[in-house]
Amino acid sequence: MRRRQLLLLWSAVPVLVLLGVAAKFLSLGLLAGQAAEAYAAKDTAAVEAAAEGLNPANVVERHKAPFAAGDAKVLAGDYPAARILFEEALDGVPAVSPDDCVIRVNLSLAIEHIGDAKLRRRTRRRLLPFTQKPWMWWWLRRRDAFPGPVPRTQGNS
Repeated sequence: MRRRQLLLLWSAVPVLVLLGVAAKFLSLGLLAGQAAEAYAAKDTAAVEAAAEGLNPANVVERHKAPFAAGDAKVLAGDYPAARILFEEALDGVPAVSPDDCVIRVNLSLAIEHIGDAKLRRRTRRRLLPFTQKPWMWWWLRRRDAFPGPVPRTQGNS
């Protein structure tokens, strides 16, 4: 009887490990889907929760958890943190994965947002001394002082 109990105890360990691996595989698709749905609904907290759920024992698709966390940071407006997480996701994605392109696009968009914010800060700093002078308001209000993104042609002048 003692030998049977030991055999049962020792066989329970691999069974528990296999059950844990199966639970991880089943939760991977579910949590990744929840993260995608929450991102589409612009729900930052739900995306963060799904990303946290993807983190434990993240060995199969290592890029999913940092990618979802990066999406949560994008929704929160924290582009420098999103850039770090997208770079981490890019390091973990296989080259043949379809997620590779999506991660690269999101990384480049995060870098672009960081650059745009830096440019806006620099432009504001440069314009501040001019805007504090009364005569500059006339110049700033002129139509051609700051041309828009559409080039001026005969039809729209």
